[in-house]
Amino acid sequence: MKKISIQNVLSFIVVFIILGSIATTLILIFYTIAPSSEQVILEPAKQVIYYDLPVVSEKSCTQYEIYIESKKSCRLECETPENCKEKQDLINQELEERLSLYVSKSYLVLKNLEDLKSGNLYPSSYLYDQGQFIHNSGVHEDQNLYLLKLVTDIVPEEYLGKSLNEVVFYNDQASEFLASVLPAPDYKSSTLNINTKIFKSSTFVIISSIVHELMHIIDHTEARPAYNDKDCNGVFINYGCYEGQSLKNQFYEEFYKRGYDDRNSFVSEYAMTNISEDLAESFRVFVTSSLETESKIAKQKVDFFKDKNKFVSLKKDIIDSHGTLLRQRVKLAI
Repeated sequence: MKKISIQNVLSFIVVFIILGSIATTLILIFYTIAPSSEQVILEPAKQVIYYDLPVVSEKSCTQYEIYIESKKSCRLECETPENCKEKQDLINQELEERLSLYVSKSYLVLKNLEDLKSGNLYPSSYLYDQGQFIHNSGVHEDQNLYLLKLVTDIVPEEYLGKSLNEVVFYNDQASEFLASVLPAPDYKSSTLNINTKIFKSSTFVIISSIVHELMHIIDHTEARPAYNDKDCNGVFINYGCYEGQSLKNQFYEEFYKRGYDDRNSFVSEYAMTNISEDLAESFRVFVTSSLETESKIAKQKVDFFKDKNKFVSLKKDIIDSHGTLLRQRVKLAI
């Protein structure tokens, strides 16, 4: 019988251990690479851009949005429709808190929309005197004070009590108009008429409306009374004459003399009404950065104000004081 040496035994043991180690390693690798039916592979959630909302400044964005400087927009990013809805609810809540803070700072309390009165309570008039609008006639309502504060904050002091000396609230829920400006026959002063229907609008719409009417107020200061177009060497409209370097005459020379009167040359449908509304709407879009058309001419009308320091400064003042409120809400279609 052949004897097995100790050396052969040791060699066999070493080979066995090596092969066992290799087999164990391969098994571990296999189970690591090939997951069992009970294993779940977690992948990082992908951020999806839901919207880029054009805004007037970074102040307009909430803490749940990202400000994109290159686009001047607030961006909402989320992973799922449910996550988008959750974030949007938080955004709306923050916007409500901003409005409440603004109102509380002015020591005013807005009533519920159901509390809006009608009939003999309106019209009610407020006259500007010593830095504020004082109730003059009709029945006073607290929600009127909220609008009056916005007016006094947005309209430059140089126009208050002079170009704008009265604000009248009226109730016409069936009308499509939220506000209007009526100049005196001598064009030396104006009355701002506000439909109480405006209280049902968003803060963005309310401020935008006041900005629109502000242009009418400024515009009227540059007019003189005229009986007909023969009595005017410029733009004649509503018995007012705008001549020389008046803003409206400049606007006319730059755009209307060129024949830009097709739909695509206006910033909005309402701007097509006449040159006065075209000017006011272009100014509104200039301040609120809310141009919704790719029209080259419409953009030029907005840029019309960019080289006029007075209006650039006015825009900055409005944005600095109301940038957090001056933004649109976005309803999620989910």
